[in-house]
Amino acid sequence: MEAKKILNIENFFSEENEKKGVWHEPVVNGRGCGLEFLLIGMNSEEAQKETARVKELSDKIKLEDISDTEKYKKFRELDAEVIAALTKDIRAKNGAELQLAGKKVDFSRGFAKQLYLLSPDLRELNTEFVLKSSNFIILD
Repeated sequence: MEAKKILNIENFFSEENEKKGVWHEPVVNGRGCGLEFLLIGMNSEEAQKETARVKELSDKIKLEDISDTEKYKKFRELDAEVIAALTKDIRAKNGAELQLAGKKVDFSRGFAKQLYLLSPDLRELNTEFVLKSSNFIILD
């Protein structure tokens, strides 16, 4: 008797994975960057709260009182703050120690924000990832 084949459709329900997060290695020019980010999804409750908090901050910015350059800096910082809040950990893909300017770094939200400010490409790639719910479907 042939064994019954089963497709577990629970794997297609991404809500739990959006809450707890999944590891993601951004790909630049067809190559992995060597860093993996534990990211939670934009549909998670935590992400919704963080987005609302940052929206309140952005609403307080008096756009008419600042230069275009200052507007760009402020909104870039707010973008980095949101994706840093959705980043729960960062690790080297090969298990190596993470260093910045020759010093070991441990994960913190502040470190994630600093990294995203230094690398707008990482910020953009990870933002695109968290916005797409299908990235949180786990297939065996």
